[in-house]
Amino acid sequence: MITKCIICGKEFKSSPSDKVVTCSPECRSERAKRAILERGGADILHTPEVRKKIKENPNMKDRMKKLQTIGMTASMELPGSQKGVQNRTGKLWILIDPSGNKHVAINLAQFIRDNSKSFGINPDDEKSIHNISSGFRVIQKTMLGKNKGRPVYHCREWGLECPSVDFPEEYSSYEVQDILNLWISGLSIEEISKETKSNISFVKNVLEVANFIKREEDENE
Repeated sequence: MITKCIICGKEFKSSPSDKVVTCSPECRSERAKRAILERGGADILHTPEVRKKIKENPNMKDRMKKLQTIGMTASMELPGSQKGVQNRTGKLWILIDPSGNKHVAINLAQFIRDNSKSFGINPDDEKSIHNISSGFRVIQKTMLGKNKGRPVYHCREWGLECPSVDFPEEYSSYEVQDILNLWISGLSIEEISKETKSNISFVKNVLEVANFIKREEDENE
């Protein structure tokens, strides 16, 4: 027996005893949705009771988990969403290691991930990375006088030179981080340019954006 789908109009084979009127799961879902709308209007699909029932449905939970994984994978393919110093919410941090050396970090969590051995953790241990990042933020609160608990100045024997500052997205890159770290290590602008193969003008611009040197126009005022 040939039956015509009442939703899309496609013809499909069915048994004479069947009462199937749709050709696919998608069309059956659409038919059910239309039936709901006919009985109670659009609002019935969005009531708190319906949302709660859907949320607690085991099949829906499994589906949402799969969709969340797909969404995360897709977002990680976007440059601004990848793990790394390139991050729209990047900040400039100056950390001090146990030996007293200073390190510039653009995106604190990624710096910890890249230097996991220095913090005594596994680079894939996201929980420890989060905890250490939180530790540095507590240190920052202490510096700013905003920590309500006991003062904290070290995390895994590391400290901060000063509170972090917002850093422009367009300058959030490993190249910029390397330039700033080489400057802190004592290299000159010319030496940094040679070491990183970056233009001297770009190196100067990076140092100015980070407020490591004064802008030329400021010096001329």
